[in-house]
Amino acid sequence: FHNLQVLPQNIGQDELITTMRRFTQALGVGCDYCHTPTASGEELDFPSDAKYEKTVARTMLRMVNTINEDYVSTVNVYGEQVTCATCHRGKSIPDSFVPEAAPKP
Repeated sequence: FHNLQVLPQNIGQDELITTMRRFTQALGVGCDYCHTPTASGEELDFPSDAKYEKTVARTMLRMVNTINEDYVSTVNVYGEQVTCATCHRGKSIPDSFVPEAAPKP
């Protein structure tokens, strides 16, 4: 694989494909959301950094890794981790959530 910057360089093909499928499911998108087509248009140019969404994905992956390693791991008694789906829930742009104001006594 070429141009892996966040995922491990020694990731296996099956693990990489599974990881990418989880991303597409978590965001409700296809591979072309982050990856540009080749010149022929028949395939995707996976190493290319031409799409801004790919840069955002890398930033988000670093954020998730930091959250899991530095914060969740210190309070997590159930072994759960934050994932893309935690916020995205099948949407490329997560819904905003603003809790209602607490009722005044």
